[in-house]
Amino acid sequence: MPSEFVAARKKPPPELLFAAGRKKQQPPPPGMAFVPSEFAAAGVGRKRQPAPPVEIRRVWAHNVEEEFRIIRNAIDHFPYVSMDTEFPGVIHRPTKHPALLTASDRHGVRASALAPLLMSSGLVCSHGAVKWVTFHSAYDFAYLVKLLMGRKLPRSMAEFLNLVRVFFGDEVYDVKHMMRHCGGELYGGLERVAAALQVKRAAGRCHQAASDSLLTWDVFRRMRELYFLKHGVEAYQGVLFGLELDMDMPNNKTSSLPLVAAR
Repeated sequence: MPSEFVAARKKPPPELLFAAGRKKQQPPPPGMAFVPSEFAAAGVGRKRQPAPPVEIRRVWAHNVEEEFRIIRNAIDHFPYVSMDTEFPGVIHRPTKHPALLTASDRHGVRASALAPLLMSSGLVCSHGAVKWVTFHSAYDFAYLVKLLMGRKLPRSMAEFLNLVRVFFGDEVYDVKHMMRHCGGELYGGLERVAAALQVKRAAGRCHQAASDSLLTWDVFRRMRELYFLKHGVEAYQGVLFGLELDMDMPNNKTSSLPLVAAR
């Protein structure tokens, strides 16, 4: 299936996977610009600089390896990964009509090819080098965990969350979970929350993986500035909305609950 990648760049360029934030002040890869998103200096004593324009580019089987090469080169400068997944097809096709091949069918990246590229990208199993920002992401992580394992998901919640931690680390932020700690001022889906925070969609449209992941990143940044600047966001990492079992507690008593991870 096709994947949509996003990047902030100075001129028409190759781009980054998902949306990313800056790690430290050092030269970025050639032709690429940092996204202004420092945690410590957010809104403190200076005027926010406008973000460079964002380009969304489709990635297919013929160019996926080149895109992952760019990601590997940029990952040291962009340690924040905002992620969203979209299913590009249907579960059942009408039997009375011939099946028409879509662009995804003809040119999409096969799961068997995508999994090793992810494993070698520096995005997963990074030992704390990457922080993940998501919105209501239990299913998103379920898709990725199943892809990376190449087999069915475990049947218990705790086993699944332990795998999320193994692949994606401790610093996983689910904006939907964080909304519960904003004084009751934020509720609903991503579009509603973005409107409440006066965050505009930088590129694309809703229900596109790249566009939604970028909007999730901008919403996370705005929430951090308004609600978590004093005490930070670290207390809310490692919890997925709807699966409120801390990933640091794999032996929690709820571990025998069955996990439904397909939709």
